[in-house]
Amino acid sequence: MKRILIFILLLLSVVSCQEDKINYNVRIHGEFPEFSNKDLVLSEVDIHLASPVDTIRIDKGGAFDLKIFVEVPGIYLLKIDNKNYFTLIVHPDDNITVKGYEQKIRPHYSVTGSDGSELLQKLEQKLHEAKGSLDSLSKVYEWNRRRQISEQPDKNLSKAYHKIFQSYKEVVTNMIVDNPASLASLIIINRRFGNQVVFDEQDDFYYYTIIDSGLMEKYPENKHVADHHERVEKIRFEQAARERAEKRMAPGKPAPDFELETPGGEPVSLASLKGKTVLLYFWASYDALSRKANQELVTVYKKYKRAGFEIYAVSLDNYKVMWEDAIGLDQLDWINVSDLQNIYSPAVFLYQVPEKLPYFYLLDPDQIIIMRSNNLEKVKTDLRKQFE
Repeated sequence: MKRILIFILLLLSVVSCQEDKINYNVRIHGEFPEFSNKDLVLSEVDIHLASPVDTIRIDKGGAFDLKIFVEVPGIYLLKIDNKNYFTLIVHPDDNITVKGYEQKIRPHYSVTGSDGSELLQKLEQKLHEAKGSLDSLSKVYEWNRRRQISEQPDKNLSKAYHKIFQSYKEVVTNMIVDNPASLASLIIINRRFGNQVVFDEQDDFYYYTIIDSGLMEKYPENKHVADHHERVEKIRFEQAARERAEKRMAPGKPAPDFELETPGGEPVSLASLKGKTVLLYFWASYDALSRKANQELVTVYKKYKRAGFEIYAVSLDNYKVMWEDAIGLDQLDWINVSDLQNIYSPAVFLYQVPEKLPYFYLLDPDQIIIMRSNNLEKVKTDLRKQFE
């Protein structure tokens, strides 16, 4: 009987050890003295949301000790409240130490035991330094403006802001280049500078690709890596389509035909205007630059209409009332058409219209593209060549 009891105790001990090994392979511990007796929540960041993993009470001395099981590397959020939180990159078997001794944790915290988490802490520090520079710049700007020291305060402020932004971007670009296979780079490339995007999908596509290459080789099954890879492939597809369209829509190429309806429901095709010099004009009632262009184009239209000039204006509006009101207020007597699908109009894709409006194509009487531009002055110059 005694032997059986000893055997059972040994078996329970082994099972207990195995359970500990199964349940906990990551330790996240540290000190937040300013937040003693507060709840600390650890959440796993999914593609579009964060799911709580564990909650622990920070003890009266400010210490905490979280133990979790992590099957694959992931991105986690450690949060006390809506102002005090930061991101961790967690791998299986990590032993991460986090410390923060101020009432505002970000960026005043230290982290060891996770290279990716340490990289994100450096990112927070650089953002904090840049914000400090911007705050100082703002104070100088306000001081100068009140005393009218600078004749061009807005221009000077813009230059100074651009310098701070470029300095920050250079630092974080180096972080990505040096760590393309780190999950932290996914955070870095998507992090904004205030309200401004730091890395543009088109202009900075190279950095998206080196992250994709590095992470796909290291973590091909990771959900964050797969999501980024899908994004990169989509950008590649769009770039290829854009390049094909650029060749198809270059000056000297025939303008493809399409048909849209006027406010009264009458269908009008672009091809129906053959024999006239046509300005294909993409605009929207909600766009201030478009409304300003309308004012100038009214004068241009009156000047060249009798000489065989026509404007085929495609509105990228969603709401018919707003579109019709703008036509009436701006006195637009040319051909106005729309499918009210905004940027999702097939005409936008067909003619590769950029987000920034207005946008123009000038077509000769045979509907061959003469030029394409977002510059109305260039349009006016080319019209003078055609008619004067």
